[in-house]
Amino acid sequence: MGNHSKTLEAARLEDPESQIGTKLALDIKNKSKSNKEQEVCRPRAIKARYHDGLEATREFVQQAVGVFTLTDACMWLDTQDRKAVSTNLSKLAKEGVVEKGSRYGTWRALDYTEEVIDFINAGDEVTAPFLWFLDCLNGRFEVTPGSVIVISGETNAGKSAACLNLILQNQDHWDTYYFASSAENNARTLKKRLSSFTCALDSWKFTPIRKDGGFADVIRPDGLNIIDYLELTGEAGAEFFMVGAEIKRIHEKLRDGLAVIAIQHNPGRALPMGGALGLHKAAVALSLHAPDPETGTQLLRVMKAKYPLVDYATRDERFRITDGGTRFVSAKYSAVNTGVIPF
Repeated sequence: MGNHSKTLEAARLEDPESQIGTKLALDIKNKSKSNKEQEVCRPRAIKARYHDGLEATREFVQQAVGVFTLTDACMWLDTQDRKAVSTNLSKLAKEGVVEKGSRYGTWRALDYTEEVIDFINAGDEVTAPFLWFLDCLNGRFEVTPGSVIVISGETNAGKSAACLNLILQNQDHWDTYYFASSAENNARTLKKRLSSFTCALDSWKFTPIRKDGGFADVIRPDGLNIIDYLELTGEAGAEFFMVGAEIKRIHEKLRDGLAVIAIQHNPGRALPMGGALGLHKAAVALSLHAPDPETGTQLLRVMKAKYPLVDYATRDERFRITDGGTRFVSAKYSAVNTGVIPF
């Protein structure tokens, strides 16, 4: 009797009522096979979940979020039969479960969830309390509950400084959450940055959270959510479409809260990554530019103001960041404003 048979017989004699012998036999058998053979010999119960049938495809669609590709579906279903999966997706499209995406080879899971707006019992306050990092912006446009604010900027143009100033200006009015994916996501770095402000370190009243993506999944619907910053990577050009989609997801999660989203933009460009798609859901969109080498001032452009309160709501502003990168000062009020373009 071979060694395998002896081991199996010993296991059965120890516990004849259990299935240990069968399990051991399977383990021994599988160890003698290649990885490919083990895949073929998977139990039918497990293999059935991944089978490329209509119901398995339906199960995949039910757990899919937003847009997915045919490749995504095939990987989840563990099949290379793309034609069969495509046929099943077409059947589900006729049932109203999915629809073809705008790009070739993509599909979108349809979401029929909805929330009725109870305007009868809603409060009378329309404007959300919100103060800007630059004083000359206050009173220029209305920010309503559930709004998204986009702040795009070149590298080292002051996006993180703007985010931290917004926390300081608004933490007394809001439950404030700071989602840090920039350099400030390190505890020591954040402590050093906050210590540069004139206020005491223990006077900050916000919750800093280290988060590199998936912000829509953790947004506080009724709080002030400050995202520093939204960075999306993927195939060349993919981030152009992903920015708008991610901002839309964040917007959908808000109720009475706000979301301030910092986004990178290329030098010399006014629009953020994602172009106009990145501004579609924004109530206010600002663009920060690097310091001018001659004047030392920076340009702020108001790219969008959905609810302007004054006729100069979208006027450009020039500013400086002073006091060790903690304070935004309008250039026309600065003590040193040589060469500043007059308003």
